[in-house]
Amino acid sequence: KTGLYVKSKALLHEIEKDTKRTWPDMHFFCEAHDFLDAEKAEHYDGGAGPPGQNQLAITRVLYSFARLHPGIGYVQGMNEVVAPIYYVFKLDPVPDFSAEAEADSFWCFGALFEELRELYDLEHDE
Repeated sequence: KTGLYVKSKALLHEIEKDTKRTWPDMHFFCEAHDFLDAEKAEHYDGGAGPPGQNQLAITRVLYSFARLHPGIGYVQGMNEVVAPIYYVFKLDPVPDFSAEAEADSFWCFGALFEELRELYDLEHDE
């Protein structure tokens, strides 16, 4: 396995640890199939269960961002910023818009992060 592969797997693992803990009491983030099915969501154990489709989307947004911005990478807590952005886009009443929630969240988070960059730019922290 190449060094890049190992780094990518480690990054993904770090992001997944946080996204699995993103608002576990909200059915939207914990249910693997239908976040409106409260009966199924009751059985979610708050962290050890399978990730929901919305958790996976947040994971992909954060992973893509971290790979495209290696000077910043992933910083713990970014999931707490992406989650409400994704939530708002995903619950858009226009189906064509909600279908693009993941991509819209990526671009919105990127634009927001440009404003916050100096707080997180670890490349210059020496």
